[in-house]
Amino acid sequence: MPAIGTDVSVGVGAEHRFAMAACKTLSVHIYPNRNFTAGAPAWAHDSDEDSECVTIDLSSTEFIDTLGLVAIAAVAEDAVTQGRAVDLRLPTLLRTRNWLARMHLGQSLQELDIPCNLDSVVESALGDRLLELHRFDSTSPDELAEKVYAILASDNAEEAGELFRSVAEAAANVWEHSGASGGWAALRQKGQGPDRGVEFAVGDCGVGLRASLSKAIPVASDVAAIEHAVQKGVSGTGERNRGLGLAEIAASAQRRDGSLRLFSGRAGGFTLPNGKILARNSLARYPGTLVYATLKFETGR
Repeated sequence: MPAIGTDVSVGVGAEHRFAMAACKTLSVHIYPNRNFTAGAPAWAHDSDEDSECVTIDLSSTEFIDTLGLVAIAAVAEDAVTQGRAVDLRLPTLLRTRNWLARMHLGQSLQELDIPCNLDSVVESALGDRLLELHRFDSTSPDELAEKVYAILASDNAEEAGELFRSVAEAAANVWEHSGASGGWAALRQKGQGPDRGVEFAVGDCGVGLRASLSKAIPVASDVAAIEHAVQKGVSGTGERNRGLGLAEIAASAQRRDGSLRLFSGRAGGFTLPNGKILARNSLARYPGTLVYATLKFETGR
């Protein structure tokens, strides 16, 4: 089956759900291997247009990062809005199931009326080290941005302030321009000492980058949409001083030895060490837009 490679609910209202079900489009099945992470070689496969069920098979997965968590939620929501059932197969490893429970995957899927049989776990207070998977809308778009700021302020207060604005805009774009009623986000700190860093993901099952940007500029393909999305001043509104979110996140990732990854439609892309983005066609269609970023701490504390 064709796959998405790395080179490259607040429930959904019934009226919206049934309206979407009347005109189904391609969705994706999720079949990750050992790790469902930004570095995984392939994790998604196209469904058939007449498919009545979307499969999310995590049975052999040992670890899932924030990109994986947000992708699961967005793909599940896409299935629900189109009237498809979701066949969720949980990991067999207990530690992986416990991690998913700690990151609130169960609660998130239950908001979409999708059963998720994860046992509850003891949740130690981890402060800014985690932001569990959660749904956000126009009333709460800044929680992810606030967490990024809190983590990086002691490292570089000026850059932390810039990132707050950039992450807030990227999150706001989900509900403002995607056509979706909200989005999904998650964050975690990882590593120690000089390898200490933060990763976060935000995504939706909306119209995608190409349709959003086409409201303001000509966009020839999904690959071109990803390339445009990280250029300063490019946005679906055409307004001045907009379209800085992804561009600034990409710039921060370059300065901090990190990366920015984007998935939308039939394309995926990631930033190179020189700051440029390499975008490629994907044979599977990602619903909406998925943004993932990693940033390393400058001080290594």
